[in-house]
Amino acid sequence: MEDLSVGSPSVSVGIPAERSRGADAVEPGSPTSYVGVNSVQIMFEGFSNQREAEKKRLYYCVLRVGWLFMAFGSPAYRAGESLSDVIECVGLILIIAGVLIISSCPVGDVDVDLLLQSDRCLRLMLCLPPSALLVYLAISIPPYLFCFSGLCFLLACCNFEWNGKVVLPPRTTLLSSGLALTLVGFAGNDFFIWLDPTIPSFDPVDCPHHSWMALTQGILFLSVLVLMAAVRFSPVGCMRLDMSSRTCVLYYTLYTVVTSVGLGHLWQLVSSYLDANCFKIALLVEVLIWLAPAAIVVTFGRETIFGFVARRFERNSRRVQRDGALVAELLNRIPVVVGQTWWLHHGRNDASYPEESPKRNWERGQVTSVQKEKSRFSVRLGGRGSDLWLPLPDDGVSAIELLSRAQLSLRCIDWINISRELMDGALCGPSVELKMDWYSLSRPVASGKAIDFFISHSWHDSSAIKFEQLQMVAESFLRQHGRYPTFWLDKVCIDQSCLTDSLKVLPVNVMSCSRVLVLCGHTYARRLWCAWELFVLFSFARKEQAVERAVVRILDKKSDALAQLARFDVNCTSCYDPNEEARLRLVIDAISAHHFNERIRACAREVIASSSTLDD
Repeated sequence: MEDLSVGSPSVSVGIPAERSRGADAVEPGSPTSYVGVNSVQIMFEGFSNQREAEKKRLYYCVLRVGWLFMAFGSPAYRAGESLSDVIECVGLILIIAGVLIISSCPVGDVDVDLLLQSDRCLRLMLCLPPSALLVYLAISIPPYLFCFSGLCFLLACCNFEWNGKVVLPPRTTLLSSGLALTLVGFAGNDFFIWLDPTIPSFDPVDCPHHSWMALTQGILFLSVLVLMAAVRFSPVGCMRLDMSSRTCVLYYTLYTVVTSVGLGHLWQLVSSYLDANCFKIALLVEVLIWLAPAAIVVTFGRETIFGFVARRFERNSRRVQRDGALVAELLNRIPVVVGQTWWLHHGRNDASYPEESPKRNWERGQVTSVQKEKSRFSVRLGGRGSDLWLPLPDDGVSAIELLSRAQLSLRCIDWINISRELMDGALCGPSVELKMDWYSLSRPVASGKAIDFFISHSWHDSSAIKFEQLQMVAESFLRQHGRYPTFWLDKVCIDQSCLTDSLKVLPVNVMSCSRVLVLCGHTYARRLWCAWELFVLFSFARKEQAVERAVVRILDKKSDALAQLARFDVNCTSCYDPNEEARLRLVIDAISAHHFNERIRACAREVIASSSTLDD
């Protein structure tokens, strides 16, 4: 959506001359340049910190659940070996579920040390039962190596400081060491059994003990290599011995232990079949359960499993709508201050000025006074002695109120109502007489329902080609989902009689759609409102998540539209209303125009690399 021919009350701030529309730009350093940027940056940092805190609370809640599953599953599995197969099976399922739940949180965003430090009850429940079990095994089963692993778990429960400094390794390191030393205990026990079969075994089986020992020793050696590789060769965030790498090593240690136990049971299964020609179904099921975590990671990929909770967080419909409301509040809270430039619309299309100059349809003035108690401000036009009074923009609307307004006015258009004629023209506002009531073509969106596509496009691009691309998208969606998609289109989903209020909630409309359909023509990369729609999408989401939600359709593959997108620069964009342009630029600059440019370019690179669209 872009290019509104009616100027709504908005704020103009200083635009650096090198990126503006010639000599008509406002000089840098105008009052709002500093007041607006600082206030927007402070608000955005507050929103980001609040969002990150909410995300961390979710991650640590998931980690607590996973650890509790393992804390209850381990003793249940051990007790079930003597009491009941059902108890043993339940304990095993809890252990494996705990491993998967724990590792579903992204490695770079969680600090297990911090969680264990802040939750003493969880620390005791997690560490005391395994340490007690391992100490019991160390006392009863030679060569008594389990005492070392039990000691690691026991130390992880405690706080030891000397002169104000922590004298113990991080708790994640202690837990990883305890789990690795448990494998050493298994290997040592099997080694002693191989030397003397009369020695008690942790898990006696009728198979060649030297083979079992060799297998366990091999698994132990491989686990050490895996842990070393996890620290040395993992992606950024796990390459140094910091919080992320310790958590990463703990994740890998958990997977190594359950995989090692699973392979050991697999060897028992094979040995029992070779010795007695007896196939044990129960043992096979146990093997499959133990190997399930590793099989899932290999099948779906490390990033898919370790980032599962993060993706769920980013895709929560209520949360992403709230993100849109936060961006809308940033734009709405920019103040009007004395001394800033303000443009008034006259619409004469004065051909004596260059086409890109705002003076063709706007006259430049300056804010001379602001009366907040009367909700108005005055503008003095160049060469005139009298001031014009204008209504002060309503900058006190909170994100909650904006979200409520957006949800009440949210509309969509069904594919059956989209025509070639609808894609002609532009969004013109209430001052232009419409040939027909386009707004009646849309319908309200039911509560809890999402719109399939937000159409991001430039009205200056070919309407015929845009309609052809929409047809292809609709038919592809029909083949995949068995129904035609719904769309958000500015021309029909915005009430032209209250255009200003509708534009305030545009970011919420963007985030209320499952995906953003970018119809990229030769003018798209130069339209600031089009850039703003993508900016909303990229503001809070991870780059990968945002790129996944953006569906890019190139209207003319022979044009340089895709190349323009690949070298996108928000400084080279503009819109019809210079007041809106200044305000949009201020928010984008305050959050980071550079990062925004890089994300748009990354999106274009994805399209170039795959050479695919929605049909692929």
